[in-house]
Formats: sequence, structure tokens, C-alpha cells
Amino acid sequence: MKSKKHSILIGHLASFGAYTIFGLNIIFSKDIANSGAVPPLELFTFRAVSAAVLFWVLSCFTERERVPKGDLLRMVSAAVLGLVVPQLTFLYAITMTAPIDLSVVQTITPILTMFVAAIFLKEPITWKKAGGVGLSFGGIVWLILQSTHAESGTLTTPLGIILTITNSLSFAFYLGLCRPIISRYSVVTLMKWMFTFATLVSLPFSIKGIVALNYGAVTG
Repeated sequence: MKSKKHSILIGHLASFGAYTIFGLNIIFSKDIANSGAVPPLELFTFRAVSAAVLFWVLSCFTERERVPKGDLLRMVSAAVLGLVVPQLTFLYAITMTAPIDLSVVQTITPILTMFVAAIFLKEPITWKKAGGVGLSFGGIVWLILQSTHAESGTLTTPLGIILTITNSLSFAFYLGLCRPIISRYSVVTLMKWMFTFATLVSLPFSIKGIVALNYGAVTG
């Protein structure tokens, strides 16, 4: 029982840390995106390559896990749903959406994930889950009604909202449909393959822009 409670606590702390990093990521990514020095597609490729290299290096110091070809194909889908689509829609949306609107709309991700899991994985929607979703949705509505954009410097556009919803929907499908593959392997193994496939997917479309990029205009 203690072990289970400890695991749940670690999971909640990890989620809190992830969402804290995500909140900071909105601020830093907006500065980079608005500078125009690095277009979103090229920026995503740089991120994917850097992360892939990092996790491949880390994998040299962890226990090696054999991944069958069937699971590698599933990881391609996971990379598209969990990395390529969410990251690209986020990087494009951040240039046409106020930060408060972006963060508020993305809070629907847990709600969408619950419905995806219920529909495709046949996970039951309990009263506890429904109550949490209801509370979350109420918080979303309250934040929307209370938000102000006077100081954000960015006007939210319909396309920005559509991209943000696409971001949340894609990540919800990733969490809901790819849960078996996510739970089957360690974080390092999963991430090294997902970022590798994300690089392979994005590179053919971004290589021309990466070559033509004015690196002298990129400031620190």
C-alpha cells in the first residue's frame, strides 16, 4: 500500500514538474517564435535532433531494451501524435495566440484524453473522473471569463485557437492510444526512438530552411 501511494505521489510530482516546465516553455518559445529568426518547422527539427542525441547518449548508461519491429512502428505513430503534431501546432499557434488563451485552451487535454481512452481503450468513466473533468471544465470557463489580454501584445486569432485545439487533441490521442507502448518501455528508450522518428519525419520538410537559415541573425 505504501509503495502504491509512493508511486502515485511521484506521478503527481512529475506531472506538476512537467506542467511547470510547459508554462515556462510558452514564455521562452513565444520570444523565439516572435523574433522570426528561426521558423517553427526548423525550430522543431533542432529540438528533435538535440533531444534524440541526448537520449541516445543517456541510453549508453542505462539498461539496454530490445524493441521489436512491431513496437518500432507503433513508436512512429507515437512520435507523430505525441511530438510532431503537438510541437508544430504549438510553435505556430504561439505566434497568433495570447499566452493566457493558449494555456487555458490546452487545459482541455486531460478531458480529451479521458474520452479518447473511454472510446478506444474502453476505460470506464467513473464518477470520480467525471467530477474531476467537471471541475477542470469549470476552471477553464472561469479563466476565460477572467482573462485579459491588454498587456500580452498578441491578439488571439481563430487559426491560433484551432491550432491549439489540434495540439491538445493530438496529444490526447497520444496519451490515450499509445499508453500500452508508453508503459512497456523506460523513458529513455521511448524518448530516444520517438525523437529519432520525429527527426526523420520533420527533416525532409525542414532541411531546405535549415540550410538557408541566417544563423547570424539568431541571438542568444
